[in-house]
Amino acid sequence: MSTEFEMLLEFGFCNGAMGVNVYADDVLIDSYHGNTSSLVTVRKDINLPCTVKVELSGKTNKDTRVEDGEIVEDKYVKLVGMRLGRIPVNDANMFKVCTTDDGRNDVFWGRNGTVEININEKDFVLWHLRNDNLFDI
Repeated sequence: MSTEFEMLLEFGFCNGAMGVNVYADDVLIDSYHGNTSSLVTVRKDINLPCTVKVELSGKTNKDTRVEDGEIVEDKYVKLVGMRLGRIPVNDANMFKVCTTDDGRNDVFWGRNGTVEININEKDFVLWHLRNDNLFDI
């Protein structure tokens, strides 16, 4: 089943922005490299079920600036909004469904690597209900 998928990504800048490739079942659906906007929307129709992968690159040890023990500038990507089938995914569920390549659930991505969002249902409404713990089979 084809369903609209949307992510709102926030970019933090320090010596430029991180590079981002977004895949749906290993097919590239969007790419951002040399980005200059602090907010970017990824919006594509995807076939369910699928795994959305966000590949992050371009962060070095010089891309976080600290003054007096506080981070004042950082290169990062943060998932600030997500919709599946035009239905918003709440913050708690965004955190729960985003798994980094080291096994953590997180929506703030400040290092190179891959984040997976597993959409393991053919029906996006059922996926929402399961993630809201409203429906369990």
